[in-house]
Amino acid sequence: MAFSGLRPESLGDYEGTDGLRLGDLKELKLSDEIQFDKIPATVMVKSKLSKARHQYFSFIGEEGTTYIREYLEERRKNGEELTYESPLLQFDVRGVKKNAFLRTTLVTRDIREAIEQAGLKMRPYVLRAYFSTALDIAESKGLISHPWRQFIMGHKGDIEARYSTNKRLPPDIIDEMRESYNKSTKFLETRISDVSEENARLYLQQQLLSAVGYRQDEIDKMNLAETSPEDFQKLLRDKVAGTMASNGSKQKLVPMNEIEKLLGEGYEFQAVLPNGKAIMKMPF
Repeated sequence: MAFSGLRPESLGDYEGTDGLRLGDLKELKLSDEIQFDKIPATVMVKSKLSKARHQYFSFIGEEGTTYIREYLEERRKNGEELTYESPLLQFDVRGVKKNAFLRTTLVTRDIREAIEQAGLKMRPYVLRAYFSTALDIAESKGLISHPWRQFIMGHKGDIEARYSTNKRLPPDIIDEMRESYNKSTKFLETRISDVSEENARLYLQQQLLSAVGYRQDEIDKMNLAETSPEDFQKLLRDKVAGTMASNGSKQKLVPMNEIEKLLGEGYEFQAVLPNGKAIMKMPF
């Protein structure tokens, strides 16, 4: 969800009869070694697993494919015979397996438990909102176009209409979309190689500041290395408060579970705050 923007019901539907399969990861190869032929890899979402009921695809980068590969290797080690029809998400040892796929409620349960084990209190949907925010930042920096961003989020638009009509996109367009996604992963992925813990902290702080509206030149002038956690939180709060004040009633804070509804009413998603709420721009 955080790396590809998929909804929980795309991973496993409400009845547990269908969900994302290993074959939907188009570059995944199941041989003696589990590997991806190309990264970012394509993640295909079938029409019946899409909220808008149209087939589309997203991508998943180096960090996400690493997690998937390690997860599948563990399943194979435990004796499971993996095929391209196997569910991406497998049942754990609790309870009795009654369905072929994890139901949506179990998908969100497991995600919620993982979030809580990390010491956080957020709803699972925050992960998709995180993906959306990262692409917003990437789009603002010219790394990905708006139509491509809309398409890989599963929204209807020009690219979706073209894809639905022709049932495919030209390979060169897909490669360009893949490259744009790859450039955007610096706002998505959390695993930073060959850097110190301090540099990783500074990087994440910069992304948070950018997400709430600070310009890059403003961030560059900040001495984040000497900024205490309390002062950093104040920077975030002050920016959000200032933005909302300057926009009068044009923005509002809402719970995460209201995002989908408001998007349908014409609101525009702005950012996710550390307290788990979202800023939405009103359609007037």
